Amino acid sequence: MDKICLCFFGVIPRSIKYTIESIEHNIIKQLKQKYIIDIFVFNLNVENTRVDGTILNQKDINLINYTFYEEEKQSDLDIEIKKLYDMGICKMRNDYSNRQILNSIRQMYSEYKVGCFLEKNKDNYKGAVICGPDYYIVNNLDINTDYFSYDNTIYTTRVNDAQGITNGFYIGTINSLVPVLKRYKNITEYLPTDKDYENILKRAFDKNNIICKKIDLLFVKIRSSKRIARQGLMCDKKFDNLINCIFRHIISIQ
Repeated sequence: MDKICLCFFGVIPRSIKYTIESIEHNIIKQLKQKYIIDIFVFNLNVENTRVDGTILNQKDINLINYTFYEEEKQSDLDIEIKKLYDMGICKMRNDYSNRQILNSIRQMYSEYKVGCFLEKNKDNYKGAVICGPDYYIVNNLDINTDYFSYDNTIYTTRVNDAQGITNGFYIGTINSLVPVLKRYKNITEYLPTDKDYENILKRAFDKNNIICKKIDLLFVKIRSSKRIARQGLMCDKKFDNLINCIFRHIISIQ
């Protein structure tokens, strides 16, 4: 069996205790039918900073049965990001708040760290799956699709394309994923912008001649406060009953 790497990035303990079961059932269990899986985690440690009004339990990271783990303090990253603000480039679409812009750059950096890991270990894997740790996956990943044979293709969801491409869930070969994941390295080519974060992602695809193919995988985002963030397609009323079921499930988790 070929080996692939499943990668998580960002503020891991934000809501992993609410999402890990859905990821294990709909992603990991499906992939294990065809592949050997390593798991890489990059955690942006917020220390005692409240997220969604909540102090996070860093031990929740251990809910992931990871193979490799890296961590940086968010406070250290923010010192570097301040330099970008001082350059005057941290501007996005006019409805983005300063907090949203900052979090977008933090996410871009976290994906960059995943890209660095995969680039360093590219000879070990046929490909990789990247998943935001706050994504509650609601249906099975289709394992009959050949995700790992084309170095010019990345598979994404269609949940919230907005002005570009849905961010935070990617499948492909290492060669296709790395230049897109590492777009933070060339951040001055993407900021400032008058468009959204999804558009920045699309521009990274275009810049690197990567084809985006959509898969029918659905998710909602879960906050540490247990609030469910519905975006794009998931705002449709046809998903109301599903969302209510998810909510009843997560409020039962202590």
